[in-house]
Amino acid sequence: MSTLKSSAEDLTLNADGSGNDVIIQSDGSTKAIVTAEGKVGIGTTGTPNRMLTVEGDGNEPDISLVQLDNTNDNYNEIRFLSVGSDDSSRRQGAGIKAVYTNHNSQENPVTDLSLSTRNAAGTYAERMRIDSEGDIDVGTGDIVFKTAGKGICLGVTSNTDANT
Repeated sequence: MSTLKSSAEDLTLNADGSGNDVIIQSDGSTKAIVTAEGKVGIGTTGTPNRMLTVEGDGNEPDISLVQLDNTNDNYNEIRFLSVGSDDSSRRQGAGIKAVYTNHNSQENPVTDLSLSTRNAAGTYAERMRIDSEGDIDVGTGDIVFKTAGKGICLGVTSNTDANT
């Protein structure tokens, strides 16, 4: 039996029993689903196979993060968290930020893409940035090519040994 309960603070949808999903539909078409295992699907055509599955039709971005503060150097971030060895506290291991470096009355803000990681010593820091002009700044570490025959081609349109 399914229940719908409303209180001053909460709205509870409950698919009682084992193996029951909570399905949100509009005009008879499924828009979102929460499976009995806790997997969430938005816009999915079937059962989601990951904790969060978002599907789009290709005409719009599948996920949008909106920053409503137009202060320079604010950002949106996707964070990658894990528990530590004590298995209790969530700690950020890596992150991807869209950094809005300049809102100077432009219709579209000037934006950099920043990649951050945590090293073995526990330091969390920005490691690389792609700026709004397309330049790549490796702030710490080296660029290492682990596959033979790969390299960086400078000012050329093809890769030859002399250009690598």
